[in-house]
Amino acid sequence: MKSKCNLIWEPMRRLGEIEFGAPLGEATSTYHLARLPEEERDTVGWEVYGDRDETLRVYLEDGKVTSVACYRSCILNGKDLIGMEVIEACAWMGYDPVGPDDVVEMPDGPQDVYEFVPLEAQIWAKEGCVVTVFCDPPGDD
Repeated sequence: MKSKCNLIWEPMRRLGEIEFGAPLGEATSTYHLARLPEEERDTVGWEVYGDRDETLRVYLEDGKVTSVACYRSCILNGKDLIGMEVIEACAWMGYDPVGPDDVVEMPDGPQDVYEFVPLEAQIWAKEGCVVTVFCDPPGDD
């Protein structure tokens, strides 16, 4: 599966071939992304693209990548964050998270949300294990 093996995260810069702040371009075909129907989009008003394997979702604002959610793989410095225990992921990322600052009720149970402000990232964890990584471009602050 191409989308799983090529999701190397460079914080605030890119995730695989998806560059933050740029149009999707060739990444659409590389990762087999399609624009999601209205009922599957989030309520933030962004365009949302996803792959059929539910490996990732890419959020665009004004045609440019503003966030990527990784559900099956997110490689940082040679290790996959998905599936790691939260404590191990925090140590590997080199930052103490803010949080959990939220708990989100999902269909398969609650998930804790941890903010990594210096990396412009969030990890979502279920029962202490990372299940989602949100990667974002540098903030405007």
